[in-house]
Amino acid sequence: MNEVYDTYIAGPMAGHDKLNIHKFRAVQNYLRDRHAISSLIPHDIPPHKHLRRCPENFRKNPASDHAECCYARGDLVYMLRDCAAVVVLPGWNASVGTRLELMVAAQCGLPSMFVPRGSMAEILYTNHHQHQPILSIPDEMWYAINDARYQTAQKET
Repeated sequence: MNEVYDTYIAGPMAGHDKLNIHKFRAVQNYLRDRHAISSLIPHDIPPHKHLRRCPENFRKNPASDHAECCYARGDLVYMLRDCAAVVVLPGWNASVGTRLELMVAAQCGLPSMFVPRGSMAEILYTNHHQHQPILSIPDEMWYAINDARYQTAQKET
């Protein structure tokens, strides 16, 4: 994968239909279409590769042979290595994994933006090209994104 993204989208997955992918994709598409912001979602990140068996005291992901902690470990690596900021979906406070991602992001200096609960319906069901922006991207996030874009461009030249 090793691509550089503007943002990592964090949010609740466990207990949601298809791991809540429709909301993750909706926000990812909105950010791309309306703000030209590239985003990485956990659904597109492979689990951490390891030689031994997955830890037995963690819940298994129903779609694979890996435990949820293997996915969390992979998600954190990609978030920290490849993303400049974090966008957080509603319901984050009930998600242990999302709270962990937020704590790590804050400790490592990645700015976070929270999607208001009331904005999700608009993001899910609106043509983003025809309406005013639903989300206002904070300046701090734009600074982090533009700085990461600049650094990436410098590496490529």
